[in-house]
Amino acid sequence: MAKIGRTGGPSLPIACICCMATIQSAPVSAAEKPFFMYTPDTNVDQMAALDLDQRSIVVNLAASDEEGLTEAKNIYMLGRKEDDVSSSAGAMTMKRLSTLAEEEFLGVSSTYQDFVDYFGSTDYADQWISAAFAGAQTSMNNDVNIDFGKFGVEGRGAAVSWGVPLLNVWMFVVALLEKAVVNCRLTGDNSIPITFLDKAVALCKLI
Repeated sequence: MAKIGRTGGPSLPIACICCMATIQSAPVSAAEKPFFMYTPDTNVDQMAALDLDQRSIVVNLAASDEEGLTEAKNIYMLGRKEDDVSSSAGAMTMKRLSTLAEEEFLGVSSTYQDFVDYFGSTDYADQWISAAFAGAQTSMNNDVNIDFGKFGVEGRGAAVSWGVPLLNVWMFVVALLEKAVVNCRLTGDNSIPITFLDKAVALCKLI
């Protein structure tokens, strides 16, 4: 089978890429707006809703005070609240992008494995963000531990606002794509890989 890829790096079967990507040009309803030029074939509402969570986190962090950090932390862990009820109860949250990673991607995403090996923890992203919120030290490999107790409120807020898209979201997107390729290679069926691709695209706007 013909393959493409960087010299010396992993190569992807062309058939796998083709079976994952389905770009639609047909009109869609307001409830089915495409992401960029891509229209998901599956329901990605939970992933797409994280965009509003991230925006809410950034708004609260802009206050540069402990109250803003606390509210941002609640959204990070539980999602936004509408009518005093968490909009993400039982659904995806920014925190779960990290805490679910081991179950979802260990063994199928080489990039995720590289980061786990480097940080020495499967939930390294959540450890970073949670420590920044708390003004505490991370408990990962000694060489990469950071003591956020040495940071002021503004510095801790910056660690969160940059850490969420770069550590939580970016890794989840990359790992979803790698998982899709692995699944497609093993089964030759695009019905499962396309769900991973759809979720990855929905999350891309958060990076």
